[in-house]
Parts: sequence; C-alpha cells; structure tokens
Amino acid sequence: MKVLWIILTVLAVLLFLVIAFLAYGKATIRLIIKNKLRLVLRIGPVPIMLISDKEKKAPELTRCYNPRRVLKKEIRLQEKRRKDAEKKNRADARKAEKKARKKALAQKRPKPNVVEYGDMAFTLLQELFEKTSGRIDFHIQRLHIYLATGDAASTALLYVGGMQVLVYLLRFIETKFNRVKRPPDAAKVIADFASEKSHIDIDISAKMHISEAITVALGMLKAYRREKKFALSRAEFRALEKQYAEDGKALDPKDL
Repeated sequence: MKVLWIILTVLAVLLFLVIAFLAYGKATIRLIIKNKLRLVLRIGPVPIMLISDKEKKAPELTRCYNPRRVLKKEIRLQEKRRKDAEKKNRADARKAEKKARKKALAQKRPKPNVVEYGDMAFTLLQELFEKTSGRIDFHIQRLHIYLATGDAASTALLYVGGMQVLVYLLRFIETKFNRVKRPPDAAKVIADFASEKSHIDIDISAKMHISEAITVALGMLKAYRREKKFALSRAEFRALEKQYAEDGKALDPKDL
C-alpha cells in the first residue's frame, strides 16, 4: 500500500511540474546575424540549436591497432546501412504512391488563383497579428544596420531613408503590436562610407509563454485549414461559373 502511495505521489508531483512548466515556462527564439546566421530555440532551460554558425570540423584520423575488429565493425555497419536503405526505399515508395494519388485527386479540382491565395495569406497574417499581439516580448540586444553603396551621396540618402524606416518600424511594434526591450543605442542605422556593401549586426530574441505559443500554433493551424478550404471553394465556384458562361447558361444555385 505504501508503494502505491509513493507512486501516486511521484506521478502527482510530475503532473504538477508539467502543468507549471506549460503555464509559466517560456519559449525563446534568438536570432544572431554577424558574419553568419545563428538561430537558437530555448524551451524553458533547454537550448535547441536550429541553425549553427560554427563550421564542422573534419574528424581526426586515429591509428588502427586492431584491423580485424575494425573490419568486422565496418561489415556490420555496411549491413545495417543496407537494411536501412531497403526500409527507406520501401517507405519512399509508399509515400510516392500516396503522393501520386493525392496529386491526381488535386488535379481534378480547380486550384485557387493568385488573388485567392493572396486573400488567404492576408487573412492568416491578420489573424496571426491578432493572436500574438501583446503576447511576445522582444529583446533587442543589438540591431546595427550598416548602409553602404560605395558612393558618399547615395550612402547619405540611403542612411536617411533607413533611419526613418527603422524608427517607424520600432514605433509601430511598440505601440500596435508587442513590447520591445532595448538598451540605449541598441538599434541604430550607421552610414558606412568606407565600405561598398551594406551589412548587419543583429542579436534579437523573442520570448513567449509556452502555453500561449501552443494555443497560437493550434489556432493558426485551424485557421489555415479553414482559409484553405474557403480558397478551394472559391476556386470551384469560379470554375463552375466559367463553365456555365461557356455553355451560355445561368448559374443554378442548386449546383453550388
């Protein structure tokens, strides 16, 4: 009986920790661009490197003291790779067949045009803006934009325009969208008269509660399916209307 109570207590503590982590834990994505791009996702205290800026080092060669053992190991490895390749080929064949069936089915249905896709994208961006507004904390540690053209007059004009765009963008984000934390002189535009090419030095992070991130992701998935279905129905209506126009008939509401 005591063992059962201990197990239930441990499960209850684990459940409490999971709920607390989802409710109060935060997910952070950090974007760093200097010479190369680095993108890091941090879920709570756990960092996940999405894009690394470090170059992969070639493995160092070591001296072989037991060739027979190495040969047996290589044979086993080759056999495992062969079996994995056969399994992957079978899985790829099933996926290709399934994809071909979906493609054949999709070709029978009319596809949305550019306008319908544009309306779909605009609606999704608007919904994403509404769902994430006030839920994300932006932290600009460094946002330095170096503008250069090789010509002093063009660089000066580009600097003025870049400064206005940056000020307007930051003001819009802070007043209409989300909070932005930044130390003094963290965000600035610099006219680089000595260079011929523009470059950037960025270190920006965005933080959001894990529970809110999950809610937003599920909501956007639902919205995407809804808008895709609506775009396909508009395309079908357009194709049906075109067919009736070619036949010289009026569109019957019963056919919709």
